[in-house]
Order: sequence, then C-alpha cells, then structure tokens
Amino acid sequence: MKKGWASVLLLLLTACGEEEQDVITGYNLGSHVLEHGKITVFVEDNEFGTELPPHVTSMTANMEEYEVEAYTVVYNEDTEIIDSETGERMEDPPNLFTPVSQQIHVVPEEGFEQIVSTNRDNHILHDRTLLPAVRAERIELEPLSLEDIHAYVEETAWDHFTDGFVLALLEDGTQEAIDFATRQQTYHEELREISGGRDRWSIGSFGESYADAMSGGEVEFPSYFIYQEGEEPVRKESIDEVMALVEEAGRTE
Repeated sequence: MKKGWASVLLLLLTACGEEEQDVITGYNLGSHVLEHGKITVFVEDNEFGTELPPHVTSMTANMEEYEVEAYTVVYNEDTEIIDSETGERMEDPPNLFTPVSQQIHVVPEEGFEQIVSTNRDNHILHDRTLLPAVRAERIELEPLSLEDIHAYVEETAWDHFTDGFVLALLEDGTQEAIDFATRQQTYHEELREISGGRDRWSIGSFGESYADAMSGGEVEFPSYFIYQEGEEPVRKESIDEVMALVEEAGRTE
C-alpha cells in the first residue's frame, strides 16, 4: 500500500475568498478507554479498505504487511463540534463515544500530513495505541438514526446468540430501568428457559443518553427490540411482552 492510497478521502474545502483547509474524512471509532478529549478516526486499511466491519478477529499472527491510516484526534472546549445535517454546534455530544461507526470529518488546527501506520501489534479495532495525533479545529458528525442501532446489533449479535437478542432502551432513573439493571441476569435465564433450555438468546440494554446518541434521538421510551436473524426488529413496550413473544416463537420451532 503506497502513501496516497486514501487520497480520495482527503478533501479540500474551498470557500469563496477563503483559504483551503485539509479535511480528514473517515469513521469515528470513539475512545478506546473513554479518555475524554481523544477519539480514534479510521480512514482506510489494506485489509478491508474504507469499510470497517464491526468485529475483526485478532490479527497478531499476520501483522507484517498490515497498514492503516488512522489518527488519534484530540479536541477541547475550543473545538467546534457540528451536526453536519443541521449545522448546529454540539457541546461534547455523547455520540462521539458510541460503538456505532459514524462518519466524521475533521478539520485539523494546523498543516496536516497524511500518515500510513505500519509495524502494528494488532488490527486497529484491537490496538489504537501509537497513532499519529491530530488536533481538531472543527469536527463534523454525520447524523445517526434508529436504523444504526438495528444495524449494529444485527452485525454483532449472531456470532454469539443464534436464536435472538433483546435490546432494552429505557429512560434513566425510572423504576423500570432500575428493575432491569437488578434483574438482567434473571431475564437472561428466563429467556434461556422459555426457549427450550438453549443458551442462544441474550438480553442487553443501552441507557437513555447513549440510546439517544446512537439513534439521533429517534428512540421512543421504553422500547424492547427483539432481533432474530433474517427478520425485521420487533418492538415491544414491556419485558412481559418480550417473554410472551419468545415463548411463542419457541413453540413454533
């Protein structure tokens, strides 16, 4: 892979009478260790190109030829963070840290030099250390929607839960959210029991701010989404409705 291989993603924005600005366009991988003020932006690698899958098996045994263009983007209170759809400024938005790969555009504070990293210990999804750092003057985030949550779950769940997965999206501080947090393992066991004793169902949750960030504010609370491979997500409003649907599905198998 030669330097310049991702040049199609390095844009030059030119406004009338204004100086040209380098823009790094890629996907926001969030902060690997929830370190405030730093995120990882992936542009391209020689394994998957510009489209990064949600999961990659550890590649420690085959790293000699691995090359990746990715950056540690550093931002602070002076960095403009903009919703690219509305043009409105956002204050430290939580969607900077969601697991959904979100397209992002970064305007560096100063002159930018494209760098391809080599001699990595692992794939970028497993190792984000020692990446070139870029200080951001401006960050533009592409909007997310409820479909992004669905796509994320459907892309990640089937390696572990072949029958189905339940995602609870609940308002923070409500009694329902408190009950769910204390009984989540019990719900998992109930799903296993009513689906015939097979450990192929699981249940998880996202908090309110996280769910809103990942869905662009499109979540209606409370929501329990039931995912089964090859089928559209089904929304229910209570855990009892979820259990009834899973039990009925078990009878028809």
